[in-house]
Amino acid sequence: MRPEFRRIVGRSGIPAIDAEDLIQETLISAFLQWDRIRNRRAWLRHVLRYRCVRYWERQRAQRMEIVDSTILEHVAALGPPPQDREVMYVDLERLLGRLKRRHAALIRLRYGLGLSLSETAERLGYSQGHIGRVILNVVARLRRELSKCSRRSNSAGRAGQRRRFTEAELVKIAGSVLAEREAIATAAHQNGI
Repeated sequence: MRPEFRRIVGRSGIPAIDAEDLIQETLISAFLQWDRIRNRRAWLRHVLRYRCVRYWERQRAQRMEIVDSTILEHVAALGPPPQDREVMYVDLERLLGRLKRRHAALIRLRYGLGLSLSETAERLGYSQGHIGRVILNVVARLRRELSKCSRRSNSAGRAGQRRRFTEAELVKIAGSVLAEREAIATAAHQNGI
């Protein structure tokens, strides 16, 4: 069986260090369920293939999370001039008030508090695979709304204020706006206001 396991893992392209771990985990699972398995050879092959697929899914998820935070941190350092930021800040404050509570909480946790995708998903009750799509949809909506605000302000005679911003700036500012809003509400509650 061992050579057959190595072929299965080898076809999946899994590094040797991790391949041995997957084989061992499969054998341990088989040992724990040995009496209930009818066709042991087929069961072992199937479980090992499944573990290989799950291995690559976990690897992709880790890479996405690393790229996500790294790119956002790098791009967030670049930004518009302070006066444009202030105008965008005011518009964002208004738009964030229109978001559903769960979406506002999502932006606050992910970008205001800096939680990982998996931590954010766990706290809000989303599946980890779904949370990324929800974030993309919320951010896309904020971008569209801010673009509309920008066009309106340009047509209202403020053409000198040309506001272009990156997605990283948008989510970073949105997260800080929501975190700041929550801190103010908490302080007001504690002071009985």
